[in-house]
Amino acid sequence: MSILNDNDLEKVVGGTIAHAGEKAVFATKKEEFEAAWDALKMEKKGYTGNMRAELYDDWESTDYSTSAISFLAKIK
Repeated sequence: MSILNDNDLEKVVGGTIAHAGEKAVFATKKEEFEAAWDALKMEKKGYTGNMRAELYDDWESTDYSTSAISFLAKIK
């Protein structure tokens, strides 16, 4: 079993030494997801913060193939 050290984690996508363009994409996608989450009133429908993080990861794993609002609308 191999445990990643801090240097390894800094090199992964979105790590602390991510290039500026990569950080901009992450900020934009996160903002899009947050806006969609709020627009669909997901918390009022019983979705928690942990669920939000998991759903964001699921959306990210699709390579953002749909808009955040379309992605979230399918699961509610």
